[in-house]
Amino acid sequence: TGGSLGGLTPAGLAAAPSSQLPAGANVVQVTVSSPKKVRGNCASSEGSPPPAMQAATGSTTPPQRAPPQFLVARPGSHLPQITATAKAGAPQMAAQQHGYPVGAAKSGASLMRPSVVSGGVTGRCQHFAQAPSLVPNLIGGGGLEMLELHLGAENTFTPTRPALRAQLLEKLQRPQTSNIAAMQGFRGGLNEGVWFVTCPGLEDLVLKLVRCRRIAPNILTEAENFQKLFQEHSAAFRDPMLALPFKIFSCVGRGGMKVNDLIVMRRVPGERLAEWIARKWHTSQLAHIWQLFERLGARLAEYHCRYGDVQHGDFQPSNIFYDEETDDLCFIDMGGMGVPTTETDIEHFVKSLNLLSQSYDQQAAVEGELHFKQGYQRARGR
Repeated sequence: TGGSLGGLTPAGLAAAPSSQLPAGANVVQVTVSSPKKVRGNCASSEGSPPPAMQAATGSTTPPQRAPPQFLVARPGSHLPQITATAKAGAPQMAAQQHGYPVGAAKSGASLMRPSVVSGGVTGRCQHFAQAPSLVPNLIGGGGLEMLELHLGAENTFTPTRPALRAQLLEKLQRPQTSNIAAMQGFRGGLNEGVWFVTCPGLEDLVLKLVRCRRIAPNILTEAENFQKLFQEHSAAFRDPMLALPFKIFSCVGRGGMKVNDLIVMRRVPGERLAEWIARKWHTSQLAHIWQLFERLGARLAEYHCRYGDVQHGDFQPSNIFYDEETDDLCFIDMGGMGVPTTETDIEHFVKSLNLLSQSYDQQAAVEGELHFKQGYQRARGR
């Protein structure tokens, strides 16, 4: 933007040596999923490239649909056998051909294409059916990468140990000067540890250590469920409304035995909805609470419409983040997404409101349920 790149075409940019690019430049591949009007200088209303792009590429062909994405697994990683068609030939070339970030697949890695799940989306749900347009620099590019982390003789994940810390930061592609700090206070009932990785100028990351053994033969671990979700709903991993991982490490201890899974996600801005409600309640800003509850109901309806009524699995105020500065809502703790439960997300949220009302009053739960359901039903046209 704002300068010449020596007449290189987009295809040439991908293959260009770094010496031909301006200092600090990054090459990013951007695809447009449909030929409808995009704000700014991206595509005209007819779907043809704008004049500036035509001049650069010499093409008036409308943008094509985004290519499929692939799950990338390192050689030898503890990846359960999910319906996977490994691309024959060099994985590096296959990854680039299919739009995966350049350099993501190393020699010997396997590429797994997610299956396409189609559902009958009708009525008001139609405009929610596709994931929204996303910024091209979303961490992980909307993919899911499976890696191994070697714990060494201690056989436990202790990121303060120099050797493990160096290995972890290298695989996270973060500078060795980055800070890794354990989360204080409540970290979730099923987590064995939560850490934040911070570095000035880079987006914060969350590391969540979870068990890697199934509690029953037919119940997937959290890491296995994320892999299954990527196969069935790969678009969800590009959705900024959902805090889904972009890397999962198999933590391998002595004798090559897997000890834990380490799930890596971007850190969601804002605060837990439960804490936001408490602040607003104690300052008598009830109108703000009810207004946000209606928006939350609409966002849940959007989520259900987009992913074929797949349930979150633990939809309650502690698993929802709200950024008051940007007015954005984000669903976290997605490890149970799609896992069969005895309650719907709406029922579970209403039950959590009744528990919260013990700290306030019963009328709060009644009002909250009313506004939440109004937002949900309005968004689904009911």
